Amino acid sequence: MGQTLSEPVVEKSSANGGDERLLYGLSAMQGWRISMEDAHTAVLNLLEDNPKAAKEHASKLSFFGVYDGHGGSNVALFAGDNIHRIVAKQDTFKTGNYEQALKDGFLATDRAILNGEKARITAAGGFVDFGRVNGNLALSRAIGDFEFKKSAELAPEQQIVTAYPDVVVHEQGDDDEFLVIACDGIWDCQSSQAVIEFVRRGIAAKQDLDKICENMMDNCLASNSETGGVGCDNMTMIIIGFLKGRTKEEWYEEIAKRVANGDGPCAPPEYAEFRGPGVHHNFDDSDSGYDLEDQKQGKPFGIGGYRGRIIFLGDGTEVLTDSDDTEMFDNTEEDKDLDSQVSKASSSTPQEGASGAAAAGAASSAPAQPQQAETKVEESKNGADAVQAKKEAA
Repeated sequence: MGQTLSEPVVEKSSANGGDERLLYGLSAMQGWRISMEDAHTAVLNLLEDNPKAAKEHASKLSFFGVYDGHGGSNVALFAGDNIHRIVAKQDTFKTGNYEQALKDGFLATDRAILNGEKARITAAGGFVDFGRVNGNLALSRAIGDFEFKKSAELAPEQQIVTAYPDVVVHEQGDDDEFLVIACDGIWDCQSSQAVIEFVRRGIAAKQDLDKICENMMDNCLASNSETGGVGCDNMTMIIIGFLKGRTKEEWYEEIAKRVANGDGPCAPPEYAEFRGPGVHHNFDDSDSGYDLEDQKQGKPFGIGGYRGRIIFLGDGTEVLTDSDDTEMFDNTEEDKDLDSQVSKASSSTPQEGASGAAAAGAASSAPAQPQQAETKVEESKNGADAVQAKKEAA
């Protein structure tokens, strides 16, 4: 998990923007970590600096990425500043083959080590122990980490840790409302479905997208640094809304109507502002920052003064606990009970009409400075292909 501070850094770096095709909001927070190792990219038009290439494309192209460094911030910062430029310089990008351009320009991956990943790692002479490659690295694809890429007999994509990207191409449909990209500081705390529900509720409440990101990070922030790492990581989150010919106001209104009609998954209304696994904030003071004095005085926190956390389950239900973070993680019986509820929820049939796609990230405590990242290239025109790539890089 890494070293932590005695108090979290809760100041946030937020931004928003948009054009006639899409709108976005983003936010980043250091949290309990001793340094900020996340980086991000939000570029509305990759063709803006290349007039010649712009003439060959039918529409604008946008690029969004979240880069989660491990062992330092240098590579993450480099990736945030340069990977989209590298992608745009690929010959395949210039010819409109964006999927191959992503493969040529950067790496993509999922955090989970699937059976195929484990087979590749084992075939290269490696092993997976407690979810870590060779007992050390908590991801199987990365930029850097060259100590895991030493086999001269194997192709790059067959190394223990590979730099070969995993690219997913998604054609937008009428039900696609937005995309969420975030680092594992978010995904370790909430499921993809829970994040979608939270974002939809915020949109229905007409909150700016960067504000929804801020609320989610506060929601994930641990009340102390003794929770085993959950809620103590750097956090970065981007929400990209697909306008599809609508104005910003029309987009908000349409999603609000869907939520009001129960169309698609959505968290209860109070969670549009709900704060924290440890809930540092009072519900009726959503714009306030972390109040250390309130914490020292032992004032109750959370909705209705409840001390504890609400955990979103995959079927849209919530579990409210009356314990704080430390009590939850130290109490074996409560953890077993929670595990059974989560397992039950994960085995149920998910609701149809899910309204977003969540890209999950990961981090590791490698001695070098590799990072993972998640990116998306969007060609904005009706019926256009959306190219999304999730990458772990260094």
